[in-house]
Amino acid sequence: MDRYIDNGETQTYGPKLRSNIDASFVDDAPEIRTFLAYLTKLQATADKRMADGMAKARGAKSDLSAAALAKSPLADAAKKLLAGFHKHLGSKQDLEEWSGDIKLFFPKGLGGIGTTASDLATALATAKKGLEKDATVPDGKKFQKRLASTEKKLRAEIGKTGGAVKKAQAGLSEQSAEKKEWLAIYRGIALIIEGLLTLDKRPSAVRSIVPHLSVSGGKAKAKKATPKPEASPPG
Repeated sequence: MDRYIDNGETQTYGPKLRSNIDASFVDDAPEIRTFLAYLTKLQATADKRMADGMAKARGAKSDLSAAALAKSPLADAAKKLLAGFHKHLGSKQDLEEWSGDIKLFFPKGLGGIGTTASDLATALATAKKGLEKDATVPDGKKFQKRLASTEKKLRAEIGKTGGAVKKAQAGLSEQSAEKKEWLAIYRGIALIIEGLLTLDKRPSAVRSIVPHLSVSGGKAKAKKATPKPEASPPG
């Protein structure tokens, strides 16, 4: 029946609905105007709650970014270590000091490692396991200790920031509940307005009062029935 209303549009449609209601029923009975005042107050509360939820969600996104930044020093160290180890393996191959397979340590190549802290921790673990399988890598013991130490520190940091990420995600999920409540109030009031206008014998005015119905993709018009062709008289 109704087009999709995104979060940003709630902050346009809600206030517009309230102002349209105030301007469109000035000549109605006092009882109706009192009831409509209650509805616009209800809508105003929903608009405010939705605005607060959107602001909170924006703050939650900032929390997520902050959590990611908190991991960046160790993530950078992991990237440098992996790049250095990859270069070390390649140089030892070029010098014919090692004849192993780099794919054992980097299955998808250096460029195939993801960018998140979890991706880097997995890459460190893979490289470390590769050294356990191939003991012929020059300076392998030294790299194994460094890979293990960096992975341990990185996973510990991931654990610390995990709580911040979950908290931020919870803030984002609250918005969906507020959106559902906003839609229930807005669309409920829209139906009431349509009913009142029908009683006032001006149902077509609903499009000028309920904002989202006046835009493309709003309430669908009823299709006109196609007249059946008249039957030909018997010959």
